[in-house]
Amino acid sequence: MAPLPLLRSLPYFIVPSALMALALYVSIPALDAAGLPLMVNVIGHIALVMGGMGVAAVLLAARECAQGEGIARRLRLRAVRRVDLLLGLAIGAAGLWAYLDLAELSAQVYRIVPWDYPEWMRRFQTETRFLDVTIAGAWWILAAYGVIYLCNVVGEELWWRGYLLPRQAAAMGAWAWIPHAFLWAGFHAFFAWDIVLLIPIALMIASVCQWRRSTWPGLVAHGVLNAPAFLRIYDGIISA
Repeated sequence: MAPLPLLRSLPYFIVPSALMALALYVSIPALDAAGLPLMVNVIGHIALVMGGMGVAAVLLAARECAQGEGIARRLRLRAVRRVDLLLGLAIGAAGLWAYLDLAELSAQVYRIVPWDYPEWMRRFQTETRFLDVTIAGAWWILAAYGVIYLCNVVGEELWWRGYLLPRQAAAMGAWAWIPHAFLWAGFHAFFAWDIVLLIPIALMIASVCQWRRSTWPGLVAHGVLNAPAFLRIYDGIISA
């Protein structure tokens, strides 16, 4: 595994962030204006960018595997250990609490950032609609969001904690999780007002994944952080 020092790490975070910004602010709005259904539009972009990060992690890991190591071992996805799952659940719960508790600070940042959400984001999820589709009675929307959820959680965690963090640790040692966490929070510059909300969970995920030498805590914690949307969709479905 090739060590990845701090400065050489930057493109691995900046390029995905730029691709997400292009998708959110340019490509999705353009295709939305052209008449492509928002459901297809958004799922396709998330699968391409975030799902693509996961695919890239697997391909790069396969190229770097030591003889007999295996891709799962290189991505730190060896046998699931109960303690890693429990740590992931605890981090996810703590990170979700911190995210909600810092909401007012995020609102203050939002007021000074010189750009706004893209218009289509206001249609991502309302009380009655998800990506322009009426939620009531539409159980299949849970599966549609599941695609977004898996691409986001699995794609990101394979890239950040599975592929990059071990390389950064090889270069920066025991404290690699600190710059890694701030770089991952900074990856969300396309929604700059969210960065401050994500710093606590970014630090928790990175530190535990490096300490445990496992990607599983990150997968579980990230999954918990993104899970509330399922509950909102479920509530909308049963309101029919």
